[in-house]
Amino acid sequence: MLINWRCCACIVLMLLLFSSAETRRLSPSREKRNLTRSRQALAGNARELLNVWLRKDANQTRYQPKRLSPGGPDPRHH
Repeated sequence: MLINWRCCACIVLMLLLFSSAETRRLSPSREKRNLTRSRQALAGNARELLNVWLRKDANQTRYQPKRLSPGGPDPRHH
């Protein structure tokens, strides 16, 4: 019973602590500039990743046969 009470008290104290903490808003123009920079950086990284992926893909063949030719006395048999 004492453990349940302590857990409840701990949870209540944590909720009070988080509810009393406030964040400071940045100015709207600064937020917009930061967002624009983040988007540009993300787009640049995506382009680089796509280029690397396309270069890797161009170096690989799509089809690799896993069968061996039958060989034997008549190679045109099959």
